[in-house]
Amino acid sequence: MPGLGGRLNFYPHHIGDYLTATAHLTWQEDCAYRRLLDVYYSREQALPAEVAQACRLVRAQSKDERKAVETVLAEFFTLTDAGWTHARCEAEIVKASEAAERARVNGKKGGRPPKQKPTDNPEETHPVISGNPQKSNSQAPNPNPITNPSYSVPTGTGGAAADADMSKDELWKAGKSLLSQSGMPVAQCGSFVGKLVKDYGELIVVEVVRAAVVERPANPVEYLKAACMRSVGQRGANEPAWRAEQRARTQQAAPGVAAGVVPATQFFAEMEASNVAPRLLG
Repeated sequence: MPGLGGRLNFYPHHIGDYLTATAHLTWQEDCAYRRLLDVYYSREQALPAEVAQACRLVRAQSKDERKAVETVLAEFFTLTDAGWTHARCEAEIVKASEAAERARVNGKKGGRPPKQKPTDNPEETHPVISGNPQKSNSQAPNPNPITNPSYSVPTGTGGAAADADMSKDELWKAGKSLLSQSGMPVAQCGSFVGKLVKDYGELIVVEVVRAAVVERPANPVEYLKAACMRSVGQRGANEPAWRAEQRARTQQAAPGVAAGVVPATQFFAEMEASNVAPRLLG
């Protein structure tokens, strides 16, 4: 992987995307995730495959701290032959390397090339988009860069990667990645997509997932469900405000229940079971 030789000392941190993707983490898991990201960027390489080595790099010593590291690695990273990889980190390192290379080349030429002054015939030298003469073909840089949607990231975000040439398998992977980033357990992401296909058909779901990968909604569960309903003519505009608020609270507390892949009875039974021991001990 091209990099800066371990000299990367800055990476963008988009607070909204990060909070959306990590709202379900405990305090220790959140701390472990931030430290793992810092180590990943500073080393510009995958984290060690051995969890014990990764724990040592982030100074996780207690049993709970090591468990937090293990949980975060399993949810947000991918184990490969090179170690635990993270697509957002890889993409940002590549972008930083390319920017450094451009600066190096420009430096050899004496700095950035000067901006060209417009001529008397802008239509020949600066083509414009039809219907909007004020907008040139060169687009402004995206102020909120996001990760390649084919992988999991907190984040938050790369519409260019989800173009019309993206295969169906790549779209499924990208869609599951969005759901995982929103807090849905990885094991439930496939079930949720499968249910959408069953309810609305594969063609509709493919296009809806393609749009979601481009737009990167903050709540992909609701986005995918609403977009599928719109595609088949089911409108949710008349939904009362209290129902929308209830659904949002359910999504925050139990993404699997909101997505329809975990029965509510099962969720509340598990919650009750998890609270019995503390009550007995107290």
